[in-house]
This record gives sequence, structure tokens and C-alpha cells, in this order.
Amino acid sequence: MSDEIEFDPKYHAKRWVSYLDLLGFTELTRTRGIIDIFSYYTRAIEHFTEEHGFKPDIDKTWFSDTFLLYTPDDSASSFAIIEATTRWFIYFLICDSEAKPVRGAMSCDDLYADKDRNIFFGKALVEAYHYGENQDWIGFVLSPSAIKQLDKVCLPASERLNYAYWDIPYKLCDKELQKRLPACIIGNWTEINGKNPCLDKIENVKIQQTDPGIAIKYTNTISFLKANTRRLVT
Repeated sequence: MSDEIEFDPKYHAKRWVSYLDLLGFTELTRTRGIIDIFSYYTRAIEHFTEEHGFKPDIDKTWFSDTFLLYTPDDSASSFAIIEATTRWFIYFLICDSEAKPVRGAMSCDDLYADKDRNIFFGKALVEAYHYGENQDWIGFVLSPSAIKQLDKVCLPASERLNYAYWDIPYKLCDKELQKRLPACIIGNWTEINGKNPCLDKIENVKIQQTDPGIAIKYTNTISFLKANTRRLVT
């Protein structure tokens, strides 16, 4: 049969993978009308598909509230592109007129990615999903495989200006999850007069939260961002 799906080695490689999902999307579908949901969702997609001046040498795909970015290889240059693209996507989601909280993780391992047939699987996706889904805050972390590869390509995670090692808050106690990881200092690179627009937005949204289980996610994020503000010397 001409449409038979067969394994093709050209789709298999060790890659950088960013996994992100929108927080509260399930509740949104329960409480808002279809037009409001459509507007909210399409705004997220618009942010995701914009290039923001970066080279488009990465692939992107999405389904419902999940967004995936991946590179053709595991090189240092590919990391630079996917990291910047991911970081700015998170920034624009949070600073959107209707703030869109998000969490996620980056990994670097094997991934079979056939976008035409919508086939995605591999260690990189499993790890990024595992770390991304279990965080109890608005945040983005570099997973153990990403840290290992950064050391290999001489870009140690400890030297990333937009990241700080932190005890990551998780929803569940999972011994497989590494506790202390580099987390993105969201919005810190866009500070104007000492003000972080993402931090301001997160603090404003937190005030509106009446559910303690949701409010703690914002509290965890605010504590991290305030503790890790970095001033760049010019």
C-alpha cells in the first residue's frame, strides 16, 4: 500500500526538545464560551508561530494546550536557537493582554519526529513531558539530559545568564525527578528601569486567584523571580 507507514531513519536523531503546556486550559474550556476559548487559543498559536527575528532552523508543532519545539540535531548552535525561541514564546504568552501561564522543560536526547505523519516519540519527549507536567509553578527548566549535553558542547548550564539553579516545586513526590535544576528567570532580560514586566504581570494575576491550589503556583514563581533577579553590567 502506498500510504503504509514505515520507519524512516532520516526522522530519527538526538535533538534539543522544548515541551510546553498552557496552565488552566481545561478549566477555561469548562467556564468560557467557544468564541472566548478560540480567541485565547489562537493568540497563543500566533505567539508560537512568530519568528521574533530568530533563524527558523527549528520545527514546531502543537495540539490543544501542548506546544513542542525541536531541532535537527544536538549542537550548540541549535541549542542557542531553540532556547531563545522558547524563552521569548514564554515571555509573550505571559505578557499577553490576557496573561497565559505556561510551564515546560527542555531535554536533549533521541527523538523520532515525522511532522508530515504526526509521529513523535523518543526519550527526549518523555523526559521533557515528565519534567514539564509535574512543575507546580509558572516556569521552564532544563532537564538532566539538557544539562549533560550543555556540558558536552561547552555551554555549561551554570553559566546561562537567564537561568538559575533552584529547588523546583513539583505537584507530586516523584523520586525520578531531579529536584535542583536550572530554571528560566522569566522576563529578566527585558527589565526596564529595574522592572520585570513578566513579574509584574504574574503578581497582578496572582491577586485575582481565589483557589489556594492555583495561587501557590504564582507564589512559587514570584519567590523564584525575586530571589534571582540579575543585573547586567553595561
